[in-house]
Amino acid sequence: MQTLTGSVLKNKNAKTLLIGVTYVVTHPLYHKQFKRTSRLQVQNDLGEVAVGSLVKIVSTRPVSKNKSFKLLEVVQVSKPEKEPVEVMKKTKVKNKTGTKKK
Repeated sequence: MQTLTGSVLKNKNAKTLLIGVTYVVTHPLYHKQFKRTSRLQVQNDLGEVAVGSLVKIVSTRPVSKNKSFKLLEVVQVSKPEKEPVEVMKKTKVKNKTGTKKK
């Protein structure tokens, strides 16, 4: 059983989370190290998990076409995002002559 640690990218679906697992790869010729991220769909049986939380997942038998990992535990809880601020509507302003600006 493979155990991985990653952060929650999406939690829109009821029982599915999208987890980003980051790992380091070395270029074979130039030996430069760079980061790669795998996006994995995970079965969520623990309940509500916030976006940005650090979680531990474990491989299981395939649950569906794209899900073969299960949520094991939440390592670090992320604060929920702030609600979006309402954007004010633009209104046309009259200039000094009293006519509307275009």
